[in-house]
Amino acid sequence: MMVAALADLPLPSMSPLDVDWLEKERATLSSLVVSAADVGLHHYSWRLAQALWRFYYARGYCDEIVHTHQRALVAAEATGDRRATAAINNYPASAYVKTGEHRRACAHLDAAVALSREAGDLQQLLRYQANLSVVHWLRGDLEDAASLGFQLLRERDAYSAVKVPNALPNLGIVLAMLGRYPKALRIHRLHLYLARLNGNEFQLVNALSHIAAVRNRLGQWQQSIRLLTASLAMYRRTGHRYGKPESHNDLGIAYRHLGRLAEARRQHELALELALDFGKRHVQSAALNDLGLTLAADGEDEEAMRRHERALHLATAVSHPYEQGRALAGLAEHFVRTDVAEAAARSSCRTRGPTQLPDRRAESSCLTGGPTQPPGPRQTPGVPG
Repeated sequence: MMVAALADLPLPSMSPLDVDWLEKERATLSSLVVSAADVGLHHYSWRLAQALWRFYYARGYCDEIVHTHQRALVAAEATGDRRATAAINNYPASAYVKTGEHRRACAHLDAAVALSREAGDLQQLLRYQANLSVVHWLRGDLEDAASLGFQLLRERDAYSAVKVPNALPNLGIVLAMLGRYPKALRIHRLHLYLARLNGNEFQLVNALSHIAAVRNRLGQWQQSIRLLTASLAMYRRTGHRYGKPESHNDLGIAYRHLGRLAEARRQHELALELALDFGKRHVQSAALNDLGLTLAADGEDEEAMRRHERALHLATAVSHPYEQGRALAGLAEHFVRTDVAEAAARSSCRTRGPTQLPDRRAESSCLTGGPTQPPGPRQTPGVPG
């Protein structure tokens, strides 16, 4: 009964972000979640999993979130505690959002919403609905995501539930994708203000990056570079990695539009490398599309085409209609220069939308880039804690 004995031991003295200790003991801590559930210490199992989630999430350990929290979910259900079961349902959903498994994410979030409603826990209900809005926009249901986001911000309890509501960054991202840039900037600035007011560096760095992404869309490349340079410095200082691939990719977009193509290519490659490491396939597809655009700008048409083809494959696999549309637009632009008939076919496919693509698994219509593609969307939703 090693787990039972350990349960009564005090934890070592640690700073709030002792990531080195957590990294060193990662395997042991994960095994304790499972072992505690196996020997009937259900309360310890789900509470330990809950405590570990933010570390896993910030470091991009999606597989470990699924492994530990699925086991912890069984433990929480065994306690009969609806609030605990709702909370633990939320965590594997966060990993499934990152890996593009939207149906699984929805199943867990729907369960969390239903359980928190049954328990009368309004504050957590708002939190889980904010996370559900992320799945809406990733699937291409942007108006639904925006409507839900505004609804959540009108709720007084949205601000008492957490000091920095997740609905803020989530709504800002959706508004930017819809082209409502002034509103997106207002939302992200409010996010930045609340993060600074509450001393939340995690949210602060995300807010800076989100503002930079909108600056990219507005063509304000130098402002974007300054903001992204600051956010990447904060990532290095704090040890947070959540959102880092997107920041590198956004920096590459700004460099490309300033003609700094070698630097742009390096940033896209860094973004792709980090996204692969974190298992964020929707970010991989965005990085591949932007790398393709940078290669095309540098005259490497064949390499650009290969990146867009890879992006299309990935975006289709994770049901991400926006990046599907961008990949098809990139391919169509390539074939305009090399094969007019093929370009027409690609353009027709892009106009019809991904619901008519071969092997299409998404449930919503495609939002496409257009002949001259906009910068890739910021892919980092708020933290579903």
